[in-house]
Amino acid sequence: MVLFISYIISISIWLLLFEKTYGSFLMGNNAAMGGAAKPAGKSTTSSILGNTNSMDTLLMTAKILSTAETIQKSIQNENRDQRVRMSGAEVGPDNYTTLRGQNSTSDNLTAPGIQYCDIDKHGLCCLMPNYCSKEATCKSDIVGQQTYIDYLNALPRCQCLPGYIGDGRTKGTGCQNVNECLTGEAKCEQLCTDYSPGYACSCNMGYRLNTKDMKSCIDIDECKEGIHNCSHICVNTRGSFVCECPTGYILGENHLDCKDIDECQENSGLGPCEFGCKNLPGGFECQCPAGYRLDKQTQKCIDIDECKENKNLCKGFGEVCLNTEGGFECKCGSGYQYYENEKACKDIDECLLNTHDCKNDSICVNQDGGFSCKCLEKGFEFNKEKRICEDIDECSNGDSKCDQLCFNTIGSYRCGCYKGFRLNLTGPEENTVETQSRVCVDIDECLEFPELTGCSHGCINKRGGFQCTCPKGFQLGEDGKKCKDIDECRMPENPCENNKQFPCCLNTNGGFKCVEKVVTGDLFKKHECPRDYGSNIQREGSRTGEGNNNGIFKWLRTNTDTGKRLKVI
Repeated sequence: MVLFISYIISISIWLLLFEKTYGSFLMGNNAAMGGAAKPAGKSTTSSILGNTNSMDTLLMTAKILSTAETIQKSIQNENRDQRVRMSGAEVGPDNYTTLRGQNSTSDNLTAPGIQYCDIDKHGLCCLMPNYCSKEATCKSDIVGQQTYIDYLNALPRCQCLPGYIGDGRTKGTGCQNVNECLTGEAKCEQLCTDYSPGYACSCNMGYRLNTKDMKSCIDIDECKEGIHNCSHICVNTRGSFVCECPTGYILGENHLDCKDIDECQENSGLGPCEFGCKNLPGGFECQCPAGYRLDKQTQKCIDIDECKENKNLCKGFGEVCLNTEGGFECKCGSGYQYYENEKACKDIDECLLNTHDCKNDSICVNQDGGFSCKCLEKGFEFNKEKRICEDIDECSNGDSKCDQLCFNTIGSYRCGCYKGFRLNLTGPEENTVETQSRVCVDIDECLEFPELTGCSHGCINKRGGFQCTCPKGFQLGEDGKKCKDIDECRMPENPCENNKQFPCCLNTNGGFKCVEKVVTGDLFKKHECPRDYGSNIQREGSRTGEGNNNGIFKWLRTNTDTGKRLKVI
């Protein structure tokens, strides 16, 4: 018995010192404690002092109990040879729980209304569940290693939920709803509705709330979305829409439906028309009498030119069609006369009646419905506008048929040829169109006029001209007629250069000769080409000396160095 009382005292002492020394749990009944407890299934181990002077272990699982139930918990020492059965609990004056127990090997703990609070996280709020109002959240401000008395003296902190303001305590000011619509915090573009807590933005009719920010409003295009009730044309406006009507319609009293305008009502039923008017849906159409045609663009009646559209209306001889307003008439045309007894139109002979205007150089020729004047002289034609006879320009109108050149004359023309050509005369050499040919033939100047060509040597005829030619060794001069000798020895390539026996070039009239070198100089005998023997010798700058000219001796000039004369052998 003494041992059991000692064990109970040990448990009571541990309960007083537990929070100071090991701190995680308090146990209380449902009437005095509340709030969030340690989640079910989470175990906490704490050591206590047993009657064996060793550290016993308290195994507990935190959970909230709304009704009495039996919980299996045990306190055992290190040797695991003793157990205390927790049979109940009661709340003391200091708001903590005293457990009563007894030695037992059973793990059953009957604790009606007992719950376990996690002091480190929600202890104060758990112990005082009604301290904060329902619009607030409870916050525990005391954490860590504290005494149990500190917990009893401390109070939790209440924080109002968003949309509320106040101290949050049940017995204090509590939490009052904040009207964000009045404070301007809502920032709604159009309409604002306050809620407890919070607010909601909305829009006027014709607008839709922007889902991106839930504050601004977007205009609804009723016309595009097809939610209007216009009968014809819908025009979107800011926050609404208006109905319009096409041409020929007017908007009704309900501002939605369009009704037709009867344009023909005015002007005694003619409306804007001249003769007749027919009303149509959305417009009208003018009507025209016979002989008129409606211009749909201007709605005007236009006279029909029957004579232009039908060439066979007047088929009688000499009849012509005369258009009238809304009709036509058949009458005798100009140059015709109506004979009543014959009921027909007949031609008027202006030439016989001398009612023509032909001059003396022309004669009158009668025609059906008129006359014409014909010029008497050949090569003339009658000008109907000037009423005179004028020369025919055969060169311009293409009647001449000339091969090359055409020259117009009064009443006729003549043909000509370019330089180097002449007309191929087939008749008498009279310069008339009747006797001359229109074809041009080439003149052979070399054959017919050799003295006029001016060629010094040869002549070649060409179509419309000629060309002078030269024999071999000569070339045409600048005048293109005279031939001049070609100095072959002064050409870029010496024609005698590869001739070993006669390497020196001597120019001749129309050709050249290759000659041998000569001996020059007095002190030192040297074989060189004579200075006058070609450009090659001039480039070398050699002196002149004796040379061979195919056995013909000729003194050329005096050697200025030796005073000797040079001869060609």
